[in-house]
Amino acid sequence: MRRTLALTTLVALAATCAPAATAAPDAGSPAAPDLRPRVAATADGGLSDDHRSRTRIQLKLAEGTSPDALAGTLAAAGDDAVSSLAAAGTLRDLRPMVDRPAADLRALKATAERRSGDQQADMSLWMLAEVDAADMDRVLAELDADPAVEVAMAQPLPTAEPLAGPQKVAATPLAALRADGADPVNPLATPDFTDRQAYRGPAAEQGVEAVAAAEQPGGDGANVAVADIEYNWHRNHEDLTQLAREGALLAVGTPDPSYGPHGTAVMGEIVGDDNGGGVTGIAPAATPFMSNAISLENGWAPGAAIALAAETLEAGDVILLELQVNGCGGGYAPVELDPASYDAIRTATAKGIHVVEAAGNGTQNLDDPCYGGETFPDGKGDSGAIIVGAGAGSRSGRTPGSRLDFSTYGSRVNVQGWGETVTSAGYGDLYGSDENTHYTDGFSGTSSASPIVTGAVAQISSIAQERGVELTPAQMRDLVVETGTPQPEGDAGHIGPLPNVVKAVEAMGSGVAE
Repeated sequence: MRRTLALTTLVALAATCAPAATAAPDAGSPAAPDLRPRVAATADGGLSDDHRSRTRIQLKLAEGTSPDALAGTLAAAGDDAVSSLAAAGTLRDLRPMVDRPAADLRALKATAERRSGDQQADMSLWMLAEVDAADMDRVLAELDADPAVEVAMAQPLPTAEPLAGPQKVAATPLAALRADGADPVNPLATPDFTDRQAYRGPAAEQGVEAVAAAEQPGGDGANVAVADIEYNWHRNHEDLTQLAREGALLAVGTPDPSYGPHGTAVMGEIVGDDNGGGVTGIAPAATPFMSNAISLENGWAPGAAIALAAETLEAGDVILLELQVNGCGGGYAPVELDPASYDAIRTATAKGIHVVEAAGNGTQNLDDPCYGGETFPDGKGDSGAIIVGAGAGSRSGRTPGSRLDFSTYGSRVNVQGWGETVTSAGYGDLYGSDENTHYTDGFSGTSSASPIVTGAVAQISSIAQERGVELTPAQMRDLVVETGTPQPEGDAGHIGPLPNVVKAVEAMGSGVAE
């Protein structure tokens, strides 16, 4: 069910999506006079100078580059520095970062601009190219000096998934769990692990109230799609049957096969089948998509995966960013520090898509001046994403909701999820004999925290659409912050509250159709 509807009641939560840009606007773009100007991309936007490729460049041509000029550049037939370096063989294999028709990406930009009133980046102007390591510094200097190039930088290298490592608790013996494969209620021979998924339960047990909210029309998530942006998945897992459907994978090149358990665990939290066995996702009827941020051909290019998801999804849907980057403070930080990712996130939220982003497991303070402070990231301002930190659950003996010491934090971190002892599909430390029957009791990090928030956002959005309410990304973010279970008072390092779906829906009101 998809509707274009108006929000009528939001209890003073109708914040605008427009950031207070403080850096220089993109003067080269032909933005309509009534569009708020975009801040141009920069190469030093809070990313670490280390952990960069020495042989691959990512660059963006200036906004306003015409289709003919773009074609000339790609053919090494233009008069700009990119064309000259490509013609000389110094820049090799110059290609678009996002493997989609430029006209389609310009249509995405136009849709996002109409909805938001903000100028957006043209994602067709982001490029990748190969270069000899000995030429890297010289090539970047030449590209930076050309006004036809908005930004050029060594491509960031892939980082580890935002997983903190196993966080085990005393387990209920499997013999005490229902494991009768002949049970007509349970089509799997697998035990029912939902009693371990306290994160779905009541707020009094540090849950998001997903079980209670599921009783409401739309509470199963059926009105929304959710796209997970990361590395890979086991798409034939017995408890994730929707992942195998045709069209579910929005492929960016060839996914790296090394990372399957991580995406499997993420999706188990969100869309695990409601079938009486294994785990049940927070929004099990949501339509899942997956897009790989790393490929065998192009390395790590999350901006491409985010842009592809933004083109595919609609307003009210949800994109999850299970990614992190090496930040200027020496640890892992949100992926939007990568300028191509930031541009794609801004486009997605401007289109009306809710973006949930892992804060990272780097113990970074995003209020540090190196990240831009109040203008995070690095002066560009608010991307519109909901950034998620990792808090303690109710199964570990820690104070529920307190920040786990590895979690990145700061005023830009909006909400939290469980960063430890999360039960989901994948890995096999809890149960299972192969990758398609594996389950875990120790998924962790902002990796496990962010899907909890994603599931809650999907539930809220699905219920909202059922009621005739349209929530912008800014309104959704304010809603989950204002109605969530607070972080304990005096806890060091701000990561915000844990969402409470029932309270969010109550605050949202009933709404009326336009």
